[in-house]
Amino acid sequence: MTPAVLAQSHRQHAVRVSSGTWPYIVRHLRLLPRWIKVPVSVFRPLLLVPTVLLATACSQSQRIPASPALGESVSRAPTPVAVPVTATEKSLAAAIPVQGPVLIDHGPLLEVFSREACVRQALTANRAYLQRAGARERARLGVEIAHAERYRPQLTADYTAATEAADGGSARVAADLPVPIIGVNVTPFATSAWDDGSDVYRSAYGVAFSRRVFALSEAVRQRLPLSQAEVDYLAAAFELLAEAKRLERDVTRNFLAVQNAQARVKVRLARVADARAFLDNVEQNVQHGFRPAADRLFAEISLNQAQADLVRELANERDAMERLLNQLGLPLASQVVLRPEDLDTLPALPGDFATDMALTLHAHEDLMVQSARQELVRERIRVATDEVAPHVTATFTAERRLEGNEAFGDNLDADNRLALRVDVSLPLDGQRVERARLSQLRRQLADQQLAYDDILARLEQDLRAAWRAWERGRTEAELAAARVVTERARLEAVLARYEAGEVDNLEVTRAKQALDDADVRLLDARINLANTVAEYRALLPAQRGGGEDHP
Repeated sequence: MTPAVLAQSHRQHAVRVSSGTWPYIVRHLRLLPRWIKVPVSVFRPLLLVPTVLLATACSQSQRIPASPALGESVSRAPTPVAVPVTATEKSLAAAIPVQGPVLIDHGPLLEVFSREACVRQALTANRAYLQRAGARERARLGVEIAHAERYRPQLTADYTAATEAADGGSARVAADLPVPIIGVNVTPFATSAWDDGSDVYRSAYGVAFSRRVFALSEAVRQRLPLSQAEVDYLAAAFELLAEAKRLERDVTRNFLAVQNAQARVKVRLARVADARAFLDNVEQNVQHGFRPAADRLFAEISLNQAQADLVRELANERDAMERLLNQLGLPLASQVVLRPEDLDTLPALPGDFATDMALTLHAHEDLMVQSARQELVRERIRVATDEVAPHVTATFTAERRLEGNEAFGDNLDADNRLALRVDVSLPLDGQRVERARLSQLRRQLADQQLAYDDILARLEQDLRAAWRAWERGRTEAELAAARVVTERARLEAVLARYEAGEVDNLEVTRAKQALDDADVRLLDARINLANTVAEYRALLPAQRGGGEDHP
């Protein structure tokens, strides 16, 4: 069975993985090794009894439903598969009452999943991706918090009452209004104080402007928490995008692994059926004296090996399916139907390699995040440079002072006042802490540049390796296709020589196994080529189309 025929069969039928898998496996083990020293005729009737029980039960439970179109519900009754049995098995089955196996309900069938549908499902329910989405939302809220904490107006009010020989008190209301552009704090205020003994209210209102004199990057310092939050949000957003690209790559890989396993099962099924038919033919020839008895032993060994290979492939198929279900965020007991990818046409890369390389080294998400981190360190260096200078803060105040018999009354006195206040803070250790912090940030910037260069080198190396893997995979797929043609011709030649009596059935078995192996290698080569394309796409920046449409 060639890979082209396998692909066509996959397009017509999608294997339903259900609780009937185990009887389906056991059905192909009815012929145990009979090449022991005890005569075969002693064990043959005993071996057929459990075989008929399992084969009949499997014929009632195993189903292979037709693959509907994408989105169509798979609720109709599946078509049963005909199980070939011999005349002796039929007579025993009619004489022995058979009870069907107890099936485990794995839930209703889901819709048919193509590879694109699997990617969309993973972007909806994959737990790792949802965690990244949650991290991005937390980072977005962090930006809102940082912005509110830095730029929101702050109102302060205090009230003081004194009880002495002459009662009195004071009250003050002020608002702090940061100006994000020039690093100036604007503080409008209003105050009032009174003395009950003299019935005089002294009030004032005005506005104060304050700024550090030698801090040229004061506005940068004020918004450093916001800058850090923005970088964190950028990193979280790009990490979510990278997770989406990795998810598309891994879903493609697991989807093709299931397709590969199902195709291998079909190859092994065909091999078991062929080995059984060949054994029946050899037994007839041995009974009529056309072949030696050793040919029957070789045919039985060949059938036993084919059945063992089938058991292994069925287990691998279920393992691959469960890995895919886990990645899609679905219960492992779910029954799904996959629409196989068309692997007959060798997939190509999404674009020109030179163009992809230039764009990747210019606009990849990892580089953009690293650049943002470098810019944040540069801002910290500018702020640290200001910290080395003397801390001189100038405050300019313009106010109107009032004095009257009521609050903010001016019947007794009124005066306008302008004031300039200068505060100086200078450590006496030569600012060792500030200078060490500045040197530390400069070293950090140099390390960030090394990290940027390392990301550049890694991206270039990974993209070149992915491109070489695609070229190698394409060549291997072409060679594997040629190998299938050669092995098929060799099998036809061996069968012709066997009919002529020039070779024994061992050579026929070897030729058939070689053709089966060539079919499997061709399928492996084509799936590996499709995986290399998915790996290449995952390395490209998102604006190049390195992934599906991500939310």
